[in-house]
Amino acid sequence: MVYVTPLRALSAQVERDLADTFAPLGFSVSSLYGSAGIESGDAETLREGKIVVSTPEKLDFALRNDESIIDDVGLIVLDEGHMLGPNEREVRYEALVQRLLCRGDADGRRIVCLSALFPTPGEMTDLVAWIRQDDPGEPVHSMWRPTRQRFGVLRWVSNAARLDVKVEDESPFVPRFIEAADPPARSRRRKAFPSDKNELTLATGWRFVLQEQDVLIYCPLRKSVETLGRLIIKCIKDEVIAPLDAPNERIRNAMATGSEWLGEDHPAVQCLQYGVALHHGGLPRPFLAEVERLLRFGDCRLTVASPTLAQGLNLSASVLLVPSIWRNRKIIPTVEFANVAGRAGRAFVDVEGLVLHVVWEETTLKASLAVRKWEMLVDEAKVPLIQSGILELSLNIYGRIATVAGVPLEELVEYVTGNSTAWDFSGAAAEKFEISAADWDRDLASLDAAILALLDAGADGVELARSLDGALAGSLFARQLHQYHEAEQKLIRGFMAARATRVWAQTTEPQRRGYHAAGIGLTAGKFLDANLLRLVALLGRTEAAISEHNIDEASSAVVAFAELVFQTAPFRAPKDMPAKWTEALKAWMRGHASADVVGMCDNDGVDLLQEALTYRLPWAMEAVRVHAGAVSCDGADAITGLAALAVEAGSCDRSVIVLLRAGLNSREAAFTAVRTTGAKFEDRAGLMMWLGSSEIGAFHADEDWPTPRSRHAWLQFYEGEAKGDRRNWSRETQRLLVKWDGEPPDIGEHVVVELVDGCALVLTPSFERLRAPSWGPEAPASRRGARDRR
Repeated sequence: MVYVTPLRALSAQVERDLADTFAPLGFSVSSLYGSAGIESGDAETLREGKIVVSTPEKLDFALRNDESIIDDVGLIVLDEGHMLGPNEREVRYEALVQRLLCRGDADGRRIVCLSALFPTPGEMTDLVAWIRQDDPGEPVHSMWRPTRQRFGVLRWVSNAARLDVKVEDESPFVPRFIEAADPPARSRRRKAFPSDKNELTLATGWRFVLQEQDVLIYCPLRKSVETLGRLIIKCIKDEVIAPLDAPNERIRNAMATGSEWLGEDHPAVQCLQYGVALHHGGLPRPFLAEVERLLRFGDCRLTVASPTLAQGLNLSASVLLVPSIWRNRKIIPTVEFANVAGRAGRAFVDVEGLVLHVVWEETTLKASLAVRKWEMLVDEAKVPLIQSGILELSLNIYGRIATVAGVPLEELVEYVTGNSTAWDFSGAAAEKFEISAADWDRDLASLDAAILALLDAGADGVELARSLDGALAGSLFARQLHQYHEAEQKLIRGFMAARATRVWAQTTEPQRRGYHAAGIGLTAGKFLDANLLRLVALLGRTEAAISEHNIDEASSAVVAFAELVFQTAPFRAPKDMPAKWTEALKAWMRGHASADVVGMCDNDGVDLLQEALTYRLPWAMEAVRVHAGAVSCDGADAITGLAALAVEAGSCDRSVIVLLRAGLNSREAAFTAVRTTGAKFEDRAGLMMWLGSSEIGAFHADEDWPTPRSRHAWLQFYEGEAKGDRRNWSRETQRLLVKWDGEPPDIGEHVVVELVDGCALVLTPSFERLRAPSWGPEAPASRRGARDRR
């Protein structure tokens, strides 16, 4: 089975949940998420693993390079199936699903699409028909919720906050739910608390926690999470709020991981000691894994989160506080709000989940306007209509080109055909659409990648329009395009064909195979072609230096490679690179402490590490490797993928790389364990021999080894790998004589046997009751009227 999730945070949670269930039964649960490339060991994981949790990028990259890799996979689960749209990851996700559905062996594999945000069955007929490929059947759809949702407003008036809640047709309220209070005399603070919206949000959160409620504070902007975190620390030091809980062992372990990656002074680390969790997608993945573990065990009663946690993970709280509904001067999308609001109410714990908007405005007029905006958002919040991202992206690009060129829509296909400048987008055009040239390149690269994913690289250039129609037959794109007028359908199909024709006209078949394998579009592909010899040489230098243990040479080669590939989408980091990024990259490759690398770039350090160094740079390296192989570039055969592994791990030591890829969540522990034992293993088999050695047993007995700070990470890894409980399933067969009141199921058909009050019921696999049988102890098989069923 392959379980696909579009968010890395969700992938980690699903992996843990599946492992808790299946690993003790002898079924391995492996994961593939991180950089977009398919690295050494990833193919083996997909081919050999019983249950594999993967991001779409990893699975897509694997299939682009070896379609047979899932030949024996019988089930693919697509989680968060509503996440289709025009963005880079969403378009690639849709193209991946279309390729899975069009495989020759698709009939022998089940594909299950899951989401908590699907619309009603009547609103997703296209999606159902697409996933089922028009086989008869309906989706499983339920509107049941374990708790009721109540929406309300907490509004500051004079020196108190009034709480209003909507309960059907009634509007109960608490006139002074939060009151202004002077700080203690011993405090350095002099003004009353709360004194602004953020402080009111914290005061409200603390009030609910003291009432034994779990609280989630939702921040539309990631930077607001750490802003609130720093305010929490300040308010506790000023003694206007008190720590919620004393740190337990799990919290101390999370703080240790946080200090390794972020330093002890980071607000996400400091807040944990007060019983508050901060979570956003820009924090290091090992630290987030520890924070998510705390939330799973209920160790933190108050969480401040960005959309990453609120939308992706299985997190709920009794009370959801929303201090702002704005992002970049726009109200957050109703779909996002519906998803976030769904987190209010703990299943089977709370009867109701409370969703409150915190309002603090200078005038009554502004406060009333804020309340009206909130009420409109609540009224309009709904689950999304599922739209083809490939279609949306095509329409977006189509419209931009037509507007910039001043060409009527019906003449656009003729305009872009053979006109290379028609696809450029810069200067005044970029300003007009409030989109950067980098964003335009990204969108065009996404469209190219979808086209290359759907078409065979050897397709006849003359027949491209027909080939593209065939590749998109039955797709979500084709089904939703069919809703347009015939003339509009013809224009969009012609536009897609024109772009495909441009790609084909500027490339050879080997180049297209390389672009497809690398998951890139025409612009990035041409950039790689223009620099391929140098990029391949740099990868070769890096891998040779790693093999020779020449860390300085490896670091210099990696920096030179990054300076080249960061110039183009999709490898270009989304934000401006910090001034010291090359120094940080060298330090990372040399094995410097993660917190020191992050600290070199101040506020941009985490983004640099997470987005650029351990995601886009390894992706670029793997893209160069597979593309160079496809076009038979000199030196390509010597590249093994070791450079990408070293960059992702932040180490040039093969043993450290293997340890980290095997699941050890601490670079500090990996470096120390390898150094103190003199480890020299280079693969998983060598790792397992090392773990089972008496030498490691002796080191493991030392309670401060590998280091006091990383001890908990080592224990989690060691006990999971070397001492984990791995029981195999056992099969038990019983022969029962059943006397059926009606026609029994066919021989070999599966049934479910359920014991109820000492009696047995026989049900269909969908738990529908068959005709009630009467049965008893095993009797002679010759008994008349009896038939055996297992």
